[in-house]
Amino acid sequence: MVNTNKEKNICQVRAAVAKAIKGHAESVILCGHYLLRWKDKIYSDHLGEWPNEDHIQSFCSETFDIGCEQASATGHQSVKLLLLANDWQNLNLDRRIKTKEKQILTHELLSNYYSSLESIPKFLLKKLSAFSLEPSCIEKYGEQNWIFSEYALRESFAQYINSIESSNDSIFTYTQNSQKITAINTNSYDIEEYHSNPQSVPLLCENSANCAGEVIELLKEMENRGVNSMVIIYPLSCFNFVNLGTLVFKELFPSSSISITNIALPVTEGSIGNGMKLRKF
Repeated sequence: MVNTNKEKNICQVRAAVAKAIKGHAESVILCGHYLLRWKDKIYSDHLGEWPNEDHIQSFCSETFDIGCEQASATGHQSVKLLLLANDWQNLNLDRRIKTKEKQILTHELLSNYYSSLESIPKFLLKKLSAFSLEPSCIEKYGEQNWIFSEYALRESFAQYINSIESSNDSIFTYTQNSQKITAINTNSYDIEEYHSNPQSVPLLCENSANCAGEVIELLKEMENRGVNSMVIIYPLSCFNFVNLGTLVFKELFPSSSISITNIALPVTEGSIGNGMKLRKF
């Protein structure tokens, strides 16, 4: 019964992805994730295999398989697969380090880490080959990096916001009614009251972006690359921020023609569970 339910859930996701990319000339599917762990000022992961935590390993593998299936089945369509690394969540740096110094240290450590990475790992190449796909179907972050970095996306978004507005020790918000980015001084504002305001979306705090800002930057990049359709497959725990980021992107860039489908999946006992949530933009 468990295997039957699992296959039913996967088939539901497969159908949703197929529908989202149908008829689009340039599509990108975000599938497969990495959760990098931090130990003794270096990352203990080397991206040679999926994360070994049970609660995420199957999710990574199953969603990547779904992406491969769709890319293989499209034939004449151009479908690429995008992999994303959560490389910020387990950064357990000394809390006594000042924010600016921490950002400099983090940037240096991450730069060293990614520069040491080899090309697409063998296990992923083997997976692509099983679906008759070439390495070129991976949507690379840059010439050297084949995987997208959540930290780098957040950093790029912070730079974008700072190019629009400039203020020290502030929270940058996007207010849906006025469609404006504003800065709120954290020394004189009730943070709890701010977060409870349904009309405001947090974008930047102490020069650091959150998941919503990360999604906005990712979609900006895809738009610049000429992508027509973007499918984001992600854990259900990120549901609110991913959708908020997508909504703000669409409102900040009303001329954007990119079609976006967010597919949030519950992770049950390490696999895709029942209760998929889908939202199209």
